[in-house]
Amino acid sequence: MDYAIEAENLTKIYSKSKKALNSVNLKVPKGRIFCLIGRNGAGKTTFLRIVGTQLEPTSGRAVVLGHDVVTEPDKIRPRISVVPQEAKVWNFLTPWDYVYYYARLRGISAGEARETCVEALKKLDLYEDRNKLCLQLSGGMKQRVLVSMAIVSGAELLLLDEPSIGLDPISRRQLWSYIRRIVKAGHTIVLTTHYMDEAEALADNVAIIHEGEILSVVDINQILEGNGSSMILEVNGNDVSWVSAYGGEQVIGGKAKIKLDEDEKIMLEIMVKAREKGCRVTFRRPTLEDYFIRLVGGIELESS
Repeated sequence: MDYAIEAENLTKIYSKSKKALNSVNLKVPKGRIFCLIGRNGAGKTTFLRIVGTQLEPTSGRAVVLGHDVVTEPDKIRPRISVVPQEAKVWNFLTPWDYVYYYARLRGISAGEARETCVEALKKLDLYEDRNKLCLQLSGGMKQRVLVSMAIVSGAELLLLDEPSIGLDPISRRQLWSYIRRIVKAGHTIVLTTHYMDEAEALADNVAIIHEGEILSVVDINQILEGNGSSMILEVNGNDVSWVSAYGGEQVIGGKAKIKLDEDEKIMLEIMVKAREKGCRVTFRRPTLEDYFIRLVGGIELESS
């Protein structure tokens, strides 16, 4: 398998007391959406800045598109594009200004820049608004301007750091749709997020990072289809202490969760018990959030 990114024992220390990345080993396949998920401060942005050649590691090695980030950054930069978390558009420029002149800065000729600008703006449904000031655009449209800039360069690898942060639910889903289109056109995307639904909606592969360490790297379908159980029962009521007999755990006052395989006999037994106790039971499939909390929450409980 070809990899866009290969990290070996990648470590970054900002101070003597804190490792932002701690011996990270990670491979990102080409032509996929790879999500790096974790809580704020987990090390997601640090990883992206290193593979984006904006920051040098303290130790270890990262290879991007076959080139070392420390010794060969000039061979990497023309082939990647980055949308930082803190990126913002200026209100008094237009989407056309941003995308066209970014293409020119990337060394694309004027004629080709015009063609690729039209194509990029159409892909992200911005062409009709290309001459509006960004002041007049919604937050979701401004974010799409930034993504348009990333794809107009023709970069093989796009690094998107929390691209949907601050967007409303509809704008987020629109952005997800555009990101899927970009990958179908042959790009590789590495996306950082702490939104579990975003990773579920987009990712082919997921890496969970916590306090600078990779806890798990897995195919998203393996998580959603497995996750240690095939069904989760959520119990609500005044008395949910009885769920412990079925391996359940109380989540918060009046709520509990039971993980189990699809055993009809046990499910029926739980339903009868819930009715006796005056509880309501709902069934659902496992989610990425369940998997994440089990990994990260378990570590935090042990350390507290």
